[in-house]
Amino acid sequence: MDLTGQLQDYRTLDKLHKQIHGEVAAGTRENTALLVQYSPTFTVGRNTKPEDVPNKDVPVIEVNRGGSVTWHGPGQLVCYPIVKLPQPLDVIRFIRAVEQVVIDTLEPYGIQAQRIKGRAGAWVLKPGEIDKKIAAIGIHTARGASMHGFALNVNPTFSDFARIIPCGLADAWVTSMSEQGCSETVASMREPVIAGLQRNLDTPYFRGEENEREGEDVYTS
Repeated sequence: MDLTGQLQDYRTLDKLHKQIHGEVAAGTRENTALLVQYSPTFTVGRNTKPEDVPNKDVPVIEVNRGGSVTWHGPGQLVCYPIVKLPQPLDVIRFIRAVEQVVIDTLEPYGIQAQRIKGRAGAWVLKPGEIDKKIAAIGIHTARGASMHGFALNVNPTFSDFARIIPCGLADAWVTSMSEQGCSETVASMREPVIAGLQRNLDTPYFRGEENEREGEDVYTS
C-alpha cells in the first residue's frame, strides 16, 4: 500500500498500521507492506533514555518498537512489512531478512550497505570515517505478526537528526542515498523497495509454506 504521495501524520497513519496488523494477525488479510513518507516526527522506542528526547517543537511520539529515538520526515521512505510470521517465531531471521531488503535495494545504485554485529539497520562503512546508518530498522511482534520496519534515508535534510543521538548511538551517524551520490527520490525508490520485499519476504518460508531446515540461516552476515 503506497502512501508516499503526500506527507502523512504519524498518529493518523499509526491507526491504519495497527488496523492492518490486526487483520494480518487474525488471518483475514494477506501480508501487507505500507510505504509511507511522514511529516517531520521524532519517534522514541522502548530503549530511549529521557535525556535523548528532543525539544517538542517537532512531534515526539512513543512507539512500541525496540531501539531509541529516530526521526521521520520528507525525503525518507518508511516501509512497514506487516507479515504473519511462521511458528516457532524467529524474529532475528525476520530482522535479517528486512535488512537484506535494504541491502539488495541499494546495491544497484553503487551503495554497498552492510550489517554491523549487534546493531540493527543497514550501514555505510568507509575506512577512516565514522559508521553511518543509511536505514534504521525497528521491529515489534504481536499475535505472531510483525509491526514497524525500516526507514531508508533517500534525500532528507539532516537538520533534525542533528538534534538527537540517532538510535541512541553516540559513536555513529546517519547518511542518505543523496549523500552517497545518488539523485533518487522517494517516488523513484518505491518500486525498487517493493522488488526487494518480494525477493526477501515473499518466500515459501515467510508465507508459512515450508519449515526452516535445521542449521540453515540464509541471512547470516
